[in-house]
Amino acid sequence: MIRRSLLAAGALTATALACGSEPPPRPPRPVAAVARPARPAARPAPPPDRSADVARDLGVDVASLVFSPSRSAFAVALPPKTTGGAEGEAPHRLLVYGIGGDQRAAVPALRAGSITELRFLGEDRLVYRPPPVPAPPPRRRRGAVKVKPPAPGPA
Repeated sequence: MIRRSLLAAGALTATALACGSEPPPRPPRPVAAVARPARPAARPAPPPDRSADVARDLGVDVASLVFSPSRSAFAVALPPKTTGGAEGEAPHRLLVYGIGGDQRAAVPALRAGSITELRFLGEDRLVYRPPPVPAPPPRRRRGAVKVKPPAPGPA
C-alpha cells in the first residue's frame, strides 16, 4: 500500500513539474500596417430602357415584346414584309435586343406562318412555337382509271 502511495505521489510530482516547466509566453510580434483593400467599384448603372424606341422603329406594339427574366434583354417575332406576293410565304424573323437597344440576334423562324408563343427559358435561351406543319396534298393512286358513265343511247 505504501508502494502505491509513493507511486501516486511521484506521478503527481512529475505532472506538476511538467506543467511548471513550460517556457514563458513570447511577447507578441509587432503587426505591420496592412493597407485596406480598395472598396469594390460601384455597380455600373444599367443602360436606359430603349425597348419602346426599338418597338417604334420596328413598327410593332410594345406589348408584343417579350422580356428575359432579369429584363436585360427582350425579343420580338417580326412578321414578314408582304410585297404583293402570297401572304405567309416567308417565315417570321425572331429578333433579340439588349435593353439598351443593341441587337443581339436575328433568326428566321423554322416555317412560314405566325408564331403562337414566344418566351425566354433563361437569360440566353429563347423558345417559340412554330406554326403547324401543313398537311400534304392527297395522293392519287397510280393505275386508277376513271370510268365514264355510259352515254344514254337512242331509245
